[in-house]
Amino acid sequence: MKTDGLIAKVIELSVDAEREIERIKALWRYCRIHFGSAGEWLFGEYSAADAMYAPIALRFYGYGIPLKGLKADYVQSVLNQPCIREWIEVAKKEKDVLKEDEIEI
Repeated sequence: MKTDGLIAKVIELSVDAEREIERIKALWRYCRIHFGSAGEWLFGEYSAADAMYAPIALRFYGYGIPLKGLKADYVQSVLNQPCIREWIEVAKKEKDVLKEDEIEI
């Protein structure tokens, strides 16, 4: 899995988490098919929906959630955004770790 320097964590997903992931993937696919033909974003042009889903796209990427087709393309569009690239680069330089915010694996 390519992570561009992000630390990919493999975690065991609960049934509820898997169901939520499938719901989000179905929503992304629906939006891209029905409203996104004018561009690479959920509704074609970049919108508030894309800003809202950027952290989730990053989580899918960072945790190695398998994606194909439109959903994988959408996450790649998020990752290609200059502001997201900058955010990732700054995050890589962060040295402080808040143990209580870390996932134990």
